[in-house]
Amino acid sequence: MEKKELRKIIRQRKAALSCEERKRLSHEVCRKVMETEVWQEARTIFLYMAMDDEVDTRELIADGMRKGKTVVLPTCVGNDLVLRVYEGEESMVSGAYGIMEPTGRVMEEKDYGEIDLAVVPGVAFDKDGGRMGRGRGFYDRTLRKIPRCYKMGVCWEVQMVEKVPMDEFDIKMNNVII
Repeated sequence: MEKKELRKIIRQRKAALSCEERKRLSHEVCRKVMETEVWQEARTIFLYMAMDDEVDTRELIADGMRKGKTVVLPTCVGNDLVLRVYEGEESMVSGAYGIMEPTGRVMEEKDYGEIDLAVVPGVAFDKDGGRMGRGRGFYDRTLRKIPRCYKMGVCWEVQMVEKVPMDEFDIKMNNVII
């Protein structure tokens, strides 16, 4: 199946979920993430602010801050993600695509090696860690710059497929939490 067709199918599946289901499922995914050893041991975590059709990570952001972890969130600048240190809700502004973005200190690329865990959204995932994004390559380009960090995809069950079509630019996840 081609990526364009798969994106359409997954979009329809996600649209069938009610707002309450999305909240409940997001909470379950976040709980499972927080139970992992990699979450508990990570000191610097690359997270994201969710769009309406993605696993809501605000619970993870709050837990990371409570536990004294450094949380970095992406901002869209042109065709790239720039990572900024999260400094609390008051430091967030509406950015590209209507997604809330941090205004905190920019994490320099030379410091990306400090990132222990990246929690990554996607349109579809498979059991082997295959990930398909929205097609712009934002996360793949960024993840390529932090090869040693643990990459954890997060999604709802409706986003899991038998096999994600991947090319040489796509970055596999170490694990996918549903």
